Amino acid sequence: MTKTSLLTTLLASTFLLISCSGASNESDNSGDTGGATEYEGGDTLTVEEQPGPAIGDRAPVDLSLADADGNSVPVSERTGEKGTILVFTRSVDWCPYCQGQLKLLNDIAEDIGEKGYTIAGVSYDPVASLKAFSNEQDITYTLLSDDGSKLIDAFAIRDPQYADPESRAYGVPYASIFVLDSDGVVRAKSVSSDYKNRPTNDELQLLIESAG
Repeated sequence: MTKTSLLTTLLASTFLLISCSGASNESDNSGDTGGATEYEGGDTLTVEEQPGPAIGDRAPVDLSLADADGNSVPVSERTGEKGTILVFTRSVDWCPYCQGQLKLLNDIAEDIGEKGYTIAGVSYDPVASLKAFSNEQDITYTLLSDDGSKLIDAFAIRDPQYADPESRAYGVPYASIFVLDSDGVVRAKSVSSDYKNRPTNDELQLLIESAG
């Protein structure tokens, strides 16, 4: 196991995880974002057990996704000098855990930019929903619309528990973060098997540092 892989595994196994108080199960996810709280517990998956592209593999970032302004370019072209942080979430419309996570990312977006990375939040939401959420919450980084879950499926992180096409959650990903270098190679990752669990901003910073 490489040093980066070992550090990422330790981070994935010991995260203090974010939960928003607005929901306790899938049927409750229509409320507001509530207050973010931190608690111990959650996933115990090692980085090798997590789905999605492995560390050291090039991610499928040649697909084009539209941002909140409707501009569509390949994900690979949205990289910073050092790379891109892809944050896959379920929905900005109805998932309070996702809303809370994306709002908190605003607090470190500038710092991450100074480190040479861009941030892109990815969900299956339509452009109009991303635009509304971005405006309402003053989001300072890019939100991308993965219409039809094409990128989610290319990353192989679709949550299989939502198999009914009639479900609003059909096509959502596991809550996931991939740290990519400027060539699109995965350098660190965190994939949660529980949608209520998200890394804190401090833990995300550690994940980025582990990427080298």
